[in-house]
Amino acid sequence: YMKFSCLLMTGLLISTSCTKDFEVINTNPTALTPLNFDPNTLLPTIMLSHAGSATNNIVLASNIAQLMANSATTVDLKMTTGDKYLDMDTNNWMQDVFTNGYTGQIKQLIELLELTRDKPEYANLYQIGRIVKALVFQRITDAYGDVPYFDAGKAYHERIFYPKYDKQALIYADLLKEVEEATNALNAAGPKPTGDEMYAGDIAKWQRFGNSLLLRIAMRMVKVDEAAAKAAALK
Repeated sequence: YMKFSCLLMTGLLISTSCTKDFEVINTNPTALTPLNFDPNTLLPTIMLSHAGSATNNIVLASNIAQLMANSATTVDLKMTTGDKYLDMDTNNWMQDVFTNGYTGQIKQLIELLELTRDKPEYANLYQIGRIVKALVFQRITDAYGDVPYFDAGKAYHERIFYPKYDKQALIYADLLKEVEEATNALNAAGPKPTGDEMYAGDIAKWQRFGNSLLLRIAMRMVKVDEAAAKAAALK
């Protein structure tokens, strides 16, 4: 009887001690959550990724503009392989706009937009995020044509693991819509983003940037929808 009583008391003590303040004890007080994470910190990361390194930009742009060409037959010269139809490994610099654009920028931009949507304290940051997203996608579709756009970056939030490829004309049209809406929605009297390394939260400069980006997208759109491009440029 005594042995049974001791076992019973021990069990009761263990069960009580294991459940008392269980959630509080097992919650990391310093962990980042959507409730305490500041989405302002995402903007400089995205912009830095989009800008890229000096070496990367020189090699990539030179291949695209055909300022550099590799006449060698070897596939080992990764810095000058963009002009060859070769099965390249992951060191192929010419895929950087695509791979880094999606993993280093679009993924982060979708997160920024999800964290700031419908939150007055981040109203301007949300619109800036839309503008930067258009900037990133404009370069991706400029380089590769039809690419994943409408479903891109939604694996985590919407479980879309295999985004479909969209027509370039539709992408440009939506980029124009997004930039125009976002630029018009910017409010100089509203909260300024604190992680803005480009314009230091100057909303007027972001408005000018948005309008400039509209014209740039319209110019790139000429070869896929000349009438729409002209209408956008003349607004």
